Amino acid sequence: MKPYTVAELMSRYVLKPDRADVILPAAEIFLTVADALKCEEIQVPNISLADGIIDGLYKATRE
Repeated sequence: MKPYTVAELMSRYVLKPDRADVILPAAEIFLTVADALKCEEIQVPNISLADGIIDGLYKATRE
């Protein structure tokens, strides 16, 4: 992924502009953490923090 520009990352991996510019630093962080913990995988939630907060508030009002 390193040789690609932000525009190329957006096109090739169908990334939003606000994600394309942070994907490489984020990947390096995940790889560093995995290496430090000697993990072969890291599970990452499929929703953003904002979505999680909204989901939590919605569920709290439904109970």
